[in-house]
Amino acid sequence: MIRHLFNSPIVICLAFCVPLLTNCGKSPDCWGEDKNSGIIEQSIDIPCPYINSNERIVITSDSVYRKYFDTLYCKPPTIDFNASSLLGLTARGGCTMKVKRAVTINAETREFVYKVIAKDCGVCRKSVITYNWVLVPKIPEEWTVRFELEEK
Repeated sequence: MIRHLFNSPIVICLAFCVPLLTNCGKSPDCWGEDKNSGIIEQSIDIPCPYINSNERIVITSDSVYRKYFDTLYCKPPTIDFNASSLLGLTARGGCTMKVKRAVTINAETREFVYKVIAKDCGVCRKSVITYNWVLVPKIPEEWTVRFELEEK
């Protein structure tokens, strides 16, 4: 009876499919692209080592941007800070993450609200970090940014 069970097509399929679906990056939870919504102009990749431990970042000028990233080893992408501001919200997870980013404006409280939902997908011991850099319309000086992070 046990020998017959292991020859079953269902058991054979499960033996091969379960590891694929739970493996890092193979899970259906990992499929597709990260999503942006609200007033996000675009998410950007800044391929520079980032050392500062601050996990909630608002950059509204080129001088501050260069202070963070412009080094001998790295030239970050050009950003027009007359038209846009850069927000970063660090999320950490294991293996692979899918991220939903949204920036909304609350005119009543004069704040931009940047929310990131980071979902772990797959099963492995590798840890990952994402800085979630996004460009938004220029933030007025008297306004603030509220950050919300939800890690699942």
